[in-house]
Amino acid sequence: EESKTHEFKASLRTPYPDIEPTIDDNHRQIYTLGKNILWSRKEVRNFLQDIVLKTISSLINTSGGTLLIGVHERHNEKEVVGIEREGFKSLDEYERHLSQIIVNEFSEVTASKYVRTKIIHIQNKPVCLVTCEMKTDDMPIFFRDKVYVRSGPMISELTTQQVAQMVSDRKI
Repeated sequence: EESKTHEFKASLRTPYPDIEPTIDDNHRQIYTLGKNILWSRKEVRNFLQDIVLKTISSLINTSGGTLLIGVHERHNEKEVVGIEREGFKSLDEYERHLSQIIVNEFSEVTASKYVRTKIIHIQNKPVCLVTCEMKTDDMPIFFRDKVYVRSGPMISELTTQQVAQMVSDRKI
């Protein structure tokens, strides 16, 4: 089950189920993901990758934990969809891409110290297991100038005051 230390994501960059663009009132092609309106497949990919990166930062900032990419979870029902549908030439290329976006966002040191990726198979489908270690030194991990933590199975953005309190608590 999803919890403070465990999260499921259907994909890294490809919506599940796949979405087709619609045409808005101004005859522009748009993609709708929940309440979000996006203008291109590239924006959709970046949006989904950002969700994965935000999840990783929240796990590192809280208690550590695991993110399993390739499992669609809705209303407590899990469906293994795998990661092959993401359009990478190989599982190795998938894992390298994920590792590179983690390095690009958080730094080589953070990626090597706090994050491990591994391709495993569930129901004969490849999924990516991302294991995150808790960061215990004084500074939290920032994602796009914001600090996120896990509150049960949810991700919460901290206020400036809460970040200051987190840093203060870690120094004690």
